[in-house]
Amino acid sequence: MFVRFFMVLGSMAPLFVFLAIRGVPAIDGKPLIADPLYVSLCLILVVLPAGVLALRVYIAGKSQDFKELVVGTATDHRDHLIAYLFAMVMPLYQNNYASVRDVMAELAALVFVIFLFTHMNLHYMNLVFALADYRVYTIETEGTSNAASGRNTLVLLTKRRSLRTRQRITARRLSDTVFIEYEK
Repeated sequence: MFVRFFMVLGSMAPLFVFLAIRGVPAIDGKPLIADPLYVSLCLILVVLPAGVLALRVYIAGKSQDFKELVVGTATDHRDHLIAYLFAMVMPLYQNNYASVRDVMAELAALVFVIFLFTHMNLHYMNLVFALADYRVYTIETEGTSNAASGRNTLVLLTKRRSLRTRQRITARRLSDTVFIEYEK
């Protein structure tokens, strides 16, 4: 859950960049907080998830936390791009705030989007992974199930353009259900 949360938060990096550019929400022309603090918070929300994920990849490598996965079926979730774009644009749509309640409503919408993306495993559009040329697949593994979750459905980050049935892939374990292909 921890890794998935940071993957979702990392997928929202473009939103936080846009919010930083747009500036501090103001009510009747008065900013809610100081602009440098607001921009710093937005930038932290861009950098922190990437740092946490990079640290987890490093720790998995150092501790030799590898697993061989045998692909049963693989699904590429690029078709979720429309839902992703809508969820990212939604908080940007309103640009006038009449009260603190408007700001709170926008924050609540953002928290709701984070919850939905985490709960529905829609953490596929992570900017860091995309820039590193990784694709995200949901795979059903053959013959083995995940000991922690009891399921055999996993998320695999890989630079491969496609996956074949019965293909063997050595991957680092980022969480009980999220793996990144090990590159030698």
